[in-house]
Parts: sequence; C-alpha cells; structure tokens
Amino acid sequence: MKKLIRLNLGCGEEYKPEWVNVDADKRIKAEIYADLNKKLPFPSNYADEIYSRNMFEHIPNPLAFLAEVKRVLKKGGKATIITSNGSYFIYHFPRRKAYHDSYNLSHPLEDQHYFFFQKGHLIAFTKKAGLKLLKLDYYIGSPKPTTRSQRFEKFIAMFIGKKFGYGEFIWEFTK
Repeated sequence: MKKLIRLNLGCGEEYKPEWVNVDADKRIKAEIYADLNKKLPFPSNYADEIYSRNMFEHIPNPLAFLAEVKRVLKKGGKATIITSNGSYFIYHFPRRKAYHDSYNLSHPLEDQHYFFFQKGHLIAFTKKAGLKLLKLDYYIGSPKPTTRSQRFEKFIAMFIGKKFGYGEFIWEFTK
C-alpha cells in the first residue's frame, strides 16, 4: 500500500507524527522550514492531504496561499484549514481590549493577524481559487470540549449561536 503524503503547514506547536510538518520558525519542531507566504517547497500534485491550523489568518495574501495549496494538492486530495471566525463575539469588544489588537501588540511582526474571516469570505476564496468546498462549519476544537475556553465557547453558543460563540472555522476543500 502506498504511503499517503500529508503536509501540516504552519505546524507551530501542533506537531503531527507521520506528517511532513512545515513551519517558518526554526525554534519549532518541524521537518521543513519555509516561508509559507512564498511558493510552497513541494512539487505540483504532491500531497494527498494538507492541514493547517491557526495560520491562514497570518497570511498577508490568502488567495496566493490557496493557489499554492491547490498546486501542491493531488487531484482528489483534501485540505483542512482551521482559522479564526471573524464573527466570534470576543473579537468585537472595544478596540483597546479586542483580542486581535492585544494579540498584534504582544506578538512580533512576523506573527501578526492580517484577517479575521467570516463564512462568506471563505466560500468566496474557495470559488476564486477554483477549489471544491467539502465542509465549512463553526469549530470549537473537538466534539467534547476539554479546555476552559472550549467549554466557555460551547456555553456561550447555547445562547447566541455558533456563529458568534465559536472562535474558529473548520474549512475543508478538494482540488
């Protein structure tokens, strides 16, 4: 049986054994170090699966990144991107206290948030990049929330809905 080629782009602290973990930060455990704002260091039609979590919002040109994901993904391969939900209510507190401002003030320039996406943005990116949408849903991290923040999101979502209560999206597409 042929071994699947699976890429974890922008792996950060989420190192995945048996995947090719890629990150720009050489302090992070990874197999390949590369600037993901540029051409991905893989040949065309290379990967069976691509995964990226909490990285897409850090890309200054998301459409160019998606074009690279499409180029590297094999036909029929699947990509899963988990990114911030721009509708999450925490992101809309007064500007000085807002998460995105405090995050950008406390993190180095190479780790800034450029965008917070809403569902319509991700659907439009999928179409513009010529990809086929498989799944796009509000995401909490796991079906059974384990961390305090995940339990908080689940609790808040019971009252105001997933659109405003869940801090992330899970976005799956194919070539």
